[in-house]
Amino acid sequence: MATYKNMLRDHLTKTATPIFCSALQEIYTSVENVLHKTEHHLSRDEYLFLEESIKSRSIPTTKLLIKDHKPPNLNGDYPTHLVIPATNFTTNFSKLSYSALKALLDKNRINYSGRTIQQASDLKQTLETLNICQDNTMIISLDIENMYLSIKYGLVRKAIDHFTSSFTPDEKATIKVCCWLIKFGMSSTLLHFKDKYYEYNGGKSIDEKSLAIRGYESAFLMDLVAAYLLEITKTNFYLAHYYGIYRDDGIIVFNGKWTMVHIANWLEKFQSHVNTIASNTHLVFTASVWTTSP
Repeated sequence: MATYKNMLRDHLTKTATPIFCSALQEIYTSVENVLHKTEHHLSRDEYLFLEESIKSRSIPTTKLLIKDHKPPNLNGDYPTHLVIPATNFTTNFSKLSYSALKALLDKNRINYSGRTIQQASDLKQTLETLNICQDNTMIISLDIENMYLSIKYGLVRKAIDHFTSSFTPDEKATIKVCCWLIKFGMSSTLLHFKDKYYEYNGGKSIDEKSLAIRGYESAFLMDLVAAYLLEITKTNFYLAHYYGIYRDDGIIVFNGKWTMVHIANWLEKFQSHVNTIASNTHLVFTASVWTTSP
């Protein structure tokens, strides 16, 4: 138990800032103000849902997710993720906003999941149609380090603007409200542990605020950002039979046999392209080469 508590405190030190109880009242007041400002955009049920959530003032205790699929350290401890419960009283604005955003994307038949791996069975079926073999392909896995923490609001907004650029003025007005509420949710995520309160990403500008693991909107927005990045960087994949991604894990099937130097050069150019799009160096990609035993 002591080890668990120490691990959790380490995560909080890296990702959150302690706040006093007096600041909680200020946040509560700001949340009420946001609700009143957006009332005319909400249905009666949506308004009552948010009102009830705010009145609860719920700030559940944060937890750790044990990554037991990863190797343990020398002490036998597995890596962990900080899990932020989605029932925080400030986060339901983001829940409604991403739902409305998704509904508009689907209504306009925007293909924002063309490079998203939906199921392992779908990936297997797709790869089987490529007629690939060991002599004519190179398969690599892509991984994004700390993807939730690396995706900032500024990049989320770029992805949303990209996929909604063809929307009508009225739809864009709705998207503007959705983005404002997502931004508010990302900028006011509260944590609780051992009788202390914290602000996730505290002290950072809004464009530097990141997605919270297990947030209502986080998985959808992370997939949207990944789809945006792969679409904008598609020139980097012109030699690929196939490429796709699920959350922070991707796969690429390149045509021909590549040397390690060739792959390293490709990854450097791809990473540079991503950095330019994101306007920062937060998203870090790594690559692992698939090999076969002799």
